[in-house]
Amino acid sequence: MIMTGVWFQTTMKRKPLVFVPALLAVIVLVVLSKIGVASYDKTAARRGEIASTIAASGKVKSETEVILKFPSSGKLATLNVRENDRVKKGEVIATLESHTLSATLQKARNDLLAKQATAQKVLDEVKDHDKDETFVQKEKRVAAETARDSAYDSVKEAERALEDSVLTSPIDGIATQVNGNVGEWITALDNKAIAKVIDPTELFFEAGISQEDSGQVAVGQAARVELDAIKDSILEGTVYEVPMSTSVNNDGEIVVPIKIKFTLGDNLKLGYEGDTQIITKSKTDAILVPKGAVVRDAQTVYIPNSNMVLRSIGGLVPFLSNLSRDVKKVKLGMFDGSNWEILEGLGESEEILVKK
Repeated sequence: MIMTGVWFQTTMKRKPLVFVPALLAVIVLVVLSKIGVASYDKTAARRGEIASTIAASGKVKSETEVILKFPSSGKLATLNVRENDRVKKGEVIATLESHTLSATLQKARNDLLAKQATAQKVLDEVKDHDKDETFVQKEKRVAAETARDSAYDSVKEAERALEDSVLTSPIDGIATQVNGNVGEWITALDNKAIAKVIDPTELFFEAGISQEDSGQVAVGQAARVELDAIKDSILEGTVYEVPMSTSVNNDGEIVVPIKIKFTLGDNLKLGYEGDTQIITKSKTDAILVPKGAVVRDAQTVYIPNSNMVLRSIGGLVPFLSNLSRDVKKVKLGMFDGSNWEILEGLGESEEILVKK
């Protein structure tokens, strides 16, 4: 049996090379940048609000802070508060052991009574001898009076020592720092702070303004405070003190420590750090253009002319030839970091070009 058939030969056809539009656009971008063609957005001048600000860093402080220390030495007997405890005016914060002090006071009082009795006896002896008091009588009287007065001073000193063994808060507030352990010996010469009490109703933000900027800051100016510990929250405040003195910040720079009063929040803490923007000038009806619109030493803006031709490369970015734009002189006002205020040379809604 003979089988017949046909042989078929197939050949593989090459697919045509496909150029990616995005790649072409990138190539054209490079070429156009070499021949002076720039990329622009077209927008218009608008009216809006603008403010000139000064930025500074600082921290939350309290107008009233009291450092409590023992003026005398002794063993710490009680420590009645912990950090963040609320305290009342007159509340006992800590005490030193007072057994010895009480005994010293009682001894001084007894000695005073004895010296007073002796002095009175001597005075009775010379009572009728005002004009003929002998030298011996006078010497005895003066010695008795001196001993009595010295005993009185000793009583007062012992009373003060006993009073000094008790630390009380002079204000209503919060104990923000507490140091020491019961049984520890406290030495007055060490000047150790046992506690710090602050008034939480008098918190403010202190910011260090550079010497160059300090002349623009004045009492009554509005300020915005943003604290590192409270994200996405702006505290509105007002500058209420610009001192005549300066201080040195952590970087060794001389600054003016201005104070900003703001609305208090429940989660506000002493020592919180943050930044502030102080509004030195503001305008609500200004003509504004984006910062990218201002060129040539901040005196010129580009505007499109009648021959302007926009070309789209790969459907991506519009390009504008330098021959298709005009320039316009302007006078600038405030700058807020994003927009310029136009004082002269450009009207509301006039088209401008913003370089990308």
